[in-house]
Amino acid sequence: VVVREFADYQCPACGSFSSASKQLKEEYVDAGKVRFVYFDLPLQQHQNAMPAAQAARCAGDQDAYWAMHDRLYDSQTEWSGSNDPVATFTRYAGDLGLEKRRFRRCMTTELHREAVEQSRQVAMQLRVTSTPTVLVDNIRLTRPGWGQLSAVVERELADEAD
Repeated sequence: VVVREFADYQCPACGSFSSASKQLKEEYVDAGKVRFVYFDLPLQQHQNAMPAAQAARCAGDQDAYWAMHDRLYDSQTEWSGSNDPVATFTRYAGDLGLEKRRFRRCMTTELHREAVEQSRQVAMQLRVTSTPTVLVDNIRLTRPGWGQLSAVVERELADEAD
């Protein structure tokens, strides 16, 4: 079973859904039952969504993608209105024990911008235009949250077992 989430780090509803995706990782992904794929879909109206998506990927270069991913959602209100999100994200990188100079260089050179744009293109090809959009295999959840997510995952796992 594959769960795909299309999200924007600055979107409040995505921030709310992040607790469900954490639970999914703990209960299904870590057990090897489900594969979880996160797609960046930074929306135009969110000025810091693109830098945030790049911050997660820059942290990933130092094996801390999910740690930064969680930190971005947990601290969303702190950085979403910032005029200098790179400084805030670099502080988070330091908090996570990352090499700050390497992280800052990754951010200022926009090393991962193209990868984020490719992720956005995947969303467009699938006609995904709002965040969060969650697909379990190819079933689009109407109300992304733990209740619906776990129910659909369980149903798909049962179908696979048959």
